[in-house]
Formats: sequence, C-alpha cells, structure tokens
Amino acid sequence: MLMVQPASVDGCNPNQPVITTVSWHSPAPKNRVMVASPGQVESKLFSESGYSGSAKTGDWVLSGTRFTLTDASNGHVLAEQTVSMTPCTSSQG
Repeated sequence: MLMVQPASVDGCNPNQPVITTVSWHSPAPKNRVMVASPGQVESKLFSESGYSGSAKTGDWVLSGTRFTLTDASNGHVLAEQTVSMTPCTSSQG
C-alpha cells in the first residue's frame, strides 16, 4: 500500500507546489520510496524503512510527481502513485 495525501494539486494554481505526506505498508522487510518529478524518467530515493513508514515532503510536489514503493532487496515495484491535478472550478470573468 502506498498513499499520498493530498494526492492532487489545485488546478487553479497548477504551478503552486504542495507539501504531501507519503505513507506505506508492505510485506517486504525493507522498502524504498522513490520519487520522480514531472517529466523525469529516473527516480531518486525519497525514504527508506522497514515494513511501514511515513514521511513528509517539502514544498516541492507538483501535478505529475510520481512516488514508487519498491522492495529494497530486489527493486520490485510494489505500488505507485502519481499526484494529479483537480479541475479548476473558480469562475473568473
């Protein structure tokens, strides 16, 4: 299980980064949470822990940021979540 909260950014301010909390639980005894910014192919290590954990990001998460939970022993992808964008519903005019 991999959960990102909030899992979306405000579509009215799509370039405004948000702070998220990433939580995970896995049957693997050692796990890594990798992160890739929008448009990046290669992921970077965000956090590493045992069966479960939680970590807060800085103010840098944008729509399209991808978090991947992997088994640290073999690199097998266990879960993945990409931050989305909510539709902008404010009426301007």
